[in-house]
Amino acid sequence: MRRFKTLLFVVALFSFIPVVSAKKPILNIIDEPVITATEKPLSAVQVCELIQKTAKLLHWSVTKGSEGKLVASLSWKDKHMVVDIACSKNAYSIIYKHSINLKYTIGKHGPSVHSLYNRRIEELKNAIYMDALKI
Repeated sequence: MRRFKTLLFVVALFSFIPVVSAKKPILNIIDEPVITATEKPLSAVQVCELIQKTAKLLHWSVTKGSEGKLVASLSWKDKHMVVDIACSKNAYSIIYKHSINLKYTIGKHGPSVHSLYNRRIEELKNAIYMDALKI
C-alpha cells in the first residue's frame, strides 16, 4: 500500500509540471548594427555582400531581391526556412518569411515556431557579427 501511495504521489507531482515546448516566439532581427574592427562605415551594398558571404559559409542559399534586399533559405533533414533580409547603411534586419516542418503557428500571443528556427537565426546573426569584425 505504501508503494502505491508513493507511486500515486509521483504521478500527481509530474502531472503538474508543464511540458517543455519546443515552440518559441519567432525571432526577428531588426536594425542590427554592423560593427567593423576599424569602425569603418559600410554601405548597404557592402552589408548585403557581407551577409551573403557569411550565410553561404553556413550553407544558406541566398538570392538578391530588390535593392538592399536578400532572400535566404536553409534546409536540413526535412526542415526548410526562408527569411527576408534588408540591408541598410551599417545595419540589417532578418524577418521570418515561411518555413516547412518547423511548427509555425499563430496563437493568442502571436506567431511561434520551433526553437530550431531561432537557433539558426542566432547562429547567422553571430556569424555576421564575427565576420564584420574582420573588416
